[in-house]
Amino acid sequence: MSNFHIINGEEEFLQNSLALQIAKESLIDQIIKYSQNEIDLYEKEIELNSLSTRAFILSYPKQVPTIPSSSDLLIIISKKLTDERATIHSIKTLKTYDYNNEVIKWILKTGEEANLDLSRVAGAIFLNHGNNLRKINS
Repeated sequence: MSNFHIINGEEEFLQNSLALQIAKESLIDQIIKYSQNEIDLYEKEIELNSLSTRAFILSYPKQVPTIPSSSDLLIIISKKLTDERATIHSIKTLKTYDYNNEVIKWILKTGEEANLDLSRVAGAIFLNHGNNLRKINS
């Protein structure tokens, strides 16, 4: 598995969810998140050697920063960055067509993962919250 991932797309909630999933599946000891204006803090942190394995999640940097050592994991959340060293993930924005509402499908799938049958209320949840996945998920 690569220690450098880029998650491209417009759907911030799904990007963050995938970043956390990748970090947890990599059996990381510590997850550290940085926003766009904290890249300097990230650069200082990777210079420090650590006995634990770390996952660095960077949100919307302007360019690809320094990649950490092979024991650490770097995950970049971006609109559209590329790098040949990275595993690229693309998150598509969920469509809300009348005949194919992907948000309702996502609500049903999320409910199934939590062992909940939301088939009777998925439409009402969508009407109340629109396509705000973070709010729907909570």
